[in-house]
Amino acid sequence: SQTMIAPRLFVTSSGTVRLFTSVIQEDLFQLFSADTKDGVSWTNFRRFNPGAQFKNPFLPVLIPNGSSDIVVFQAQYSSQVLNRFSYQLFVTTTRDGSSWSTPVLLTDQASLPESDIHNFAAYQNQRPDIIRFNGKVFLVWERTETVTSEHLIAESTSGGLVPRTSRKITERGNASRAQFFVHYNNRMIIANKLRI
Repeated sequence: SQTMIAPRLFVTSSGTVRLFTSVIQEDLFQLFSADTKDGVSWTNFRRFNPGAQFKNPFLPVLIPNGSSDIVVFQAQYSSQVLNRFSYQLFVTTTRDGSSWSTPVLLTDQASLPESDIHNFAAYQNQRPDIIRFNGKVFLVWERTETVTSEHLIAESTSGGLVPRTSRKITERGNASRAQFFVHYNNRMIIANKLRI
């Protein structure tokens, strides 16, 4: 038997419900998914292929975007510049639910605010959430340099973040687990846990 953790449910562009879960294999995470149309009959779990090329892919989020689906997930990234591993965010898309685009690194150098002179791999980028709002796709995520964490938001596309649109939305304390909400009067709300 295999240990499955961190189940996450999403509705796809076709109306199917997709369940993502992480499976521990040889002390590493791998992403698997299963689908249902009625909540009763499920497909067999199968490996989420875009994550198979990465070490420890984890915590995917899915959002329908027209007739396609966008998935953002975190995975370990090896930096030859800094000679270290860090968690970074990647995006992939599908039109049929089975054939996925090659994952694109989201949290690259262009994801940093213009005032930030660090190398992007100096940060751990984790726990993304994604939303479609007023015709655009936005990403919010948790970024950690050493001990304290902050939240950033940026406009996103299937090809990556729109350059230089990222900005901090927390200025102090230790932020975690940001989540998008759409308010009833069409305002985008972000809730997060902040320890000061």
